Formats: sequence, C-alpha cells, structure tokens
Amino acid sequence: MNDVVALWEQALREVVGLDDEEIEANLASLRQFCRNHRTEPAYLVTHWQEFPELTTRRDGRATGHRPLPAIESFLIHNGVNVFGDLVCVPKNADDLRQQWRPDRIAPSSVAEDQP
Repeated sequence: MNDVVALWEQALREVVGLDDEEIEANLASLRQFCRNHRTEPAYLVTHWQEFPELTTRRDGRATGHRPLPAIESFLIHNGVNVFGDLVCVPKNADDLRQQWRPDRIAPSSVAEDQP
C-alpha cells in the first residue's frame, strides 16, 4: 500500500473512527475510482483537478450532495482543499482541533445568531 492510501486509512481509523468494514468499503471505492480512470492514488492527490467529478465543489457546481464521498475524503486527508477559498484552513493541529470541538459553541449563542 502506498503512503497516501496508508495516511488516509490511518485517518479513517484514528480521526474519523471508522471500523474495519467501513474502512474496507472506502478503500474499495478508491480502488474502483482509480481503476475506472486508469490512475493511481498518488497521482490522484497531485492531479485531482483533471477529474471533473472531483472539482464540482471548488468550481461552484455543487448539487447539494457529494457524488464521491470516499474519494473526497481521501483527497481531504491528503491535504487537498476540495472546497475552495471559503474554507478556513488551520495553521496547525491545535487550530484544527478547535474547529472540530462542538462543545466550544454554547447552544444559546447558536440560537441568538440565527435570524
């Protein structure tokens, strides 16, 4: 297994919390995508914009759903910003952890901010 796939698999297990069956389903999706496009995962990370179905969010063509969630996850965990300029990219791991802490926002403040 190459490094980009191993990194993703580790993130799925340790960060996302998927079990072995869920991880295998995601890996199978990646293998199928690469087979269909005659490419390798490492090439996909560096040349993902060559695949129109992977650029819909960034190009503003999002349709309200993620057509390839496993592939998008693979790219994200390998450092690709598939979302475009609207995403706040953290400067370090501590900033990233702060973004994902739901307890940092009090429920009352969320209700007050909504129109």
